Amino acid sequence: MKNYQERFAALPSLKLFKIIQDAANYDTDAVAAAKAEIAKRNLSTEETKELQDTIDTEKVATKKLKQKASEVESKVKSASEELIDIVNPVRKAPKSAEKVIMTLVVAFAIFSLYQIVMQFSYFRFLLTYEDISWDINDVLLLFAVAFLPVVTFLFWKRKKVGWILLYAFNIYTIINYLGLAVIDYSAYHEAKNSTYLRTDTINPVYHDEFTYNPTFALTQLIIAILLGLTVWVMGREDIKKHFRINHQTALLTIVVSILVSLFLFRMSI
Repeated sequence: MKNYQERFAALPSLKLFKIIQDAANYDTDAVAAAKAEIAKRNLSTEETKELQDTIDTEKVATKKLKQKASEVESKVKSASEELIDIVNPVRKAPKSAEKVIMTLVVAFAIFSLYQIVMQFSYFRFLLTYEDISWDINDVLLLFAVAFLPVVTFLFWKRKKVGWILLYAFNIYTIINYLGLAVIDYSAYHEAKNSTYLRTDTINPVYHDEFTYNPTFALTQLIIAILLGLTVWVMGREDIKKHFRINHQTALLTIVVSILVSLFLFRMSI
């Protein structure tokens, strides 16, 4: 109790109010210490009301954020199910080219938005601090985040270049994910068999600088397989006809994409 009182004396009143109101998730001594500290500060009615209003506002914002996240998750799930249904190789009746194209557009648009949201903080950090140096991985990541929305738009407009670039992007991502899966898997087993690390430090779920997570490799492999099926769907003759892609163009796209992707991956490791 005494330890809590000493620590809580330095906390802002807002934090103490949150501890009190969320008592179920805190130790009883911590809640008691928070109440004692608030009583000691002898806050006015106006100050108490202001703190409560702030907490209520944060709760509303958190609720809205959770609702928005749930909506996005639902859309991603729906698009994923639709995409998996389209790339299912055992379907008796393939869906129409227009249906496939629009599903791919929606799926990649959602993926583009997801990338932007996930990487926004990281790029803001890189751009904020002048002493931070960019490496090839940062450049490639920024290019991929900016590149995909543009390519998705061109693909939606049925532009020939849209098909070529999206096809190339998928091949690049497949090679990148497969390469990372191999590296992660190898690093995990190297760490597990190392005489310098105790075997009980290899956590199969979480990892830090001393451990490796084999689940990452499996996730990357699954994504690579899904993108591989997407490449297969985009190579359907009825899809290629919509973008005026002949056999020579498709073959050249594949060869160049593989060579460039292998070169970029080799540079990034």
